Amino acid sequence: MRAYLFLLLAALVGLGVPPAAEAVNRPARKMIPAITAIDVGAGVEKLQQRDSLAWMTAQTLVYSGVKTNYADLCAISGLSALFMYRFDDPTCAAPSLGRTEAGRCLARGIEHYGRRLERFQWPQSTTEEERLAASRMAWEFILDNIARDRPVLCDYLEGGVLYGYDETQEDPVVFFNTFGPGFGALRRSWFTQAFRREVFDLACIGGEEPGVTAREMLAATLANLLVAADNTGPEGAGSLTAMAALTRDLLDPARDWSAGAAWLGPLVIRQGEMRLCTAVYLRRNADGLGEAARGLLLAAADEYERAAECWRQYTQVLALTNGRPDTRPEASRLADPGRREAMAGWVHEAMGHELRGLGAVRQALAVAQ
Repeated sequence: MRAYLFLLLAALVGLGVPPAAEAVNRPARKMIPAITAIDVGAGVEKLQQRDSLAWMTAQTLVYSGVKTNYADLCAISGLSALFMYRFDDPTCAAPSLGRTEAGRCLARGIEHYGRRLERFQWPQSTTEEERLAASRMAWEFILDNIARDRPVLCDYLEGGVLYGYDETQEDPVVFFNTFGPGFGALRRSWFTQAFRREVFDLACIGGEEPGVTAREMLAATLANLLVAADNTGPEGAGSLTAMAALTRDLLDPARDWSAGAAWLGPLVIRQGEMRLCTAVYLRRNADGLGEAARGLLLAAADEYERAAECWRQYTQVLALTNGRPDTRPEASRLADPGRREAMAGWVHEAMGHELRGLGAVRQALAVAQ
């Protein structure tokens, strides 16, 4: 009991749950229905794979009063400049609010808009009693914030937003939405057993300060494109190096893809197609650094869109056999003659377009007025 009381006090003081003196007047039911209807997809209608956590983050930002969309958030945060690939560790590219470089990108992008990601700080727990107490505090964090009209971002499944609850049911529920699996409900009994600090993150978007100027944001985005190409942080090598590693593995006849099948689906395809977000953002902001840089930014946008198209072709080679959908496991399809080589060829061509785009970006920064 003492452990539970200690953890509860820690939550009330430091985790964003209002203390008793400022307790939320929490109704038994609450929904924030408008958030899931916000359209943030302008310019990326052709994408076959979209990052659900980034999509829901963009919707949440718009709900909080920020003028943005999916393409802009992915570009400004640096998410669309990343390409993470480590054959033995698919988690390096998994959706996350704070455990991977992709999650840290989202947090930095939110800060550019003058907001901040207020994460639920899971308390340390060494016993099952403490773990269950921490899960109950996480549940209270969700309900109290929704009661205050603050949607809660979560990296559950493919990442999404918690936007409603119903405590009138015998087993209370919270409601979530993702761009992937879609609408769902998490029952408190299941949540308390499943949610823990080692697996899930929860956060709200807070703060309301002036963000950086559009020019500063553009310059930072361009600089980050160059940085990410060479170095993406502790999870892996630079984006171009990671693409080259994927190409080598596809061409290696000894590589057993049954052990790395996770990389043959959305984990890779989503990252590659996200180059379209960079293209859309560059076109929208081509005038941002002056006339001398304008043509170079438009040229870079063309190259990034061509790179995204190469990744769509990569998807088609993997998904279709003789022009028809192939329902076999992805790893089994790679045994077909020529399929690996064709996929590697599209990755190589995508890299070429990205390199030319980076060259134009470097020139644009050099001539910026």
